[in-house]
Amino acid sequence: MAISTFIMGLILILVGTWLFLNNLGYISLGFIRQIFNFWPILLIIIGMSFFWRGRIPRWLAFALIIVLTGGVIALAFVTPQQNQIMNGETYLKVDRSDYAELSSGELDVKFGGGKLYLGPSPNSWFEGDFRGPGGAVSSVNEQNKKLTLHLRQPDNFTWGIRRGAMNNWNMKLSHELLWDISLEAGAVEGDLQLHGIPLQDVEVKLGAGDLTMKFGENGEQVSVLIKAGASNLKVQVPDNTGIRIEIKGALASTNLKDIDGLIINDTYVSPDYDTAPSRIDFKVEMGVGNFNLERFPFTI
Repeated sequence: MAISTFIMGLILILVGTWLFLNNLGYISLGFIRQIFNFWPILLIIIGMSFFWRGRIPRWLAFALIIVLTGGVIALAFVTPQQNQIMNGETYLKVDRSDYAELSSGELDVKFGGGKLYLGPSPNSWFEGDFRGPGGAVSSVNEQNKKLTLHLRQPDNFTWGIRRGAMNNWNMKLSHELLWDISLEAGAVEGDLQLHGIPLQDVEVKLGAGDLTMKFGENGEQVSVLIKAGASNLKVQVPDNTGIRIEIKGALASTNLKDIDGLIINDTYVSPDYDTAPSRIDFKVEMGVGNFNLERFPFTI
């Protein structure tokens, strides 16, 4: 048997085994990483074929297929508690009574993909409802009157073709703290309702998807950094807020030319930037996508 024929057949068999285990619910990201650690076996097989002038005996081919396929199946069953497909749900609430004398907060979110909402909380420092495969892993700390929240998906969260499960994270922040927000997401449908939440720095890294961000009454000076791939971004800002937007992206389209303001060297500046009671500086880096700015009337 030619070595090329054997390698192609082996790959098809292993891919079929992977899909079968996935449908049974025994596949996780950790399992995939372990499989890729065994790629040097292919070099060993190719080297063995040199003893038979670039070919491999059929008995050895069948033996290798049985051993490797069995190894893949055994590896998937080694830690079934991590590979089992489950829809997790996590709820996190940080009450005012937990930390009575806070002045600021930092929210750091790493989100794989799905639906994400962030808005104001009238009652607590923070509330979060995390639904989807694996829920969320969180850490809460306080130092020098600053609350620090780290939220991410578990490293071994499960996924599968047949499941159709989607992450759905709903988070709310207190409007009585000054916040730094960092969000890193893959493919996401996001709605960040930041109106009325005091902000200092906001950083968003987005792979792809649709994201709406609504600002207003966030403080005197806010810095916003957005890095996105193939995405549609909508930014809503009240008309009493000064805006400066520096946008980079050869294939990104915007509506900034249709809005009153001055554009110099890919930087848009609203007419009232220097005199506005509050200002937001945007720095946007996009691959392919759309960036749209919407101004809405300020109301008390």
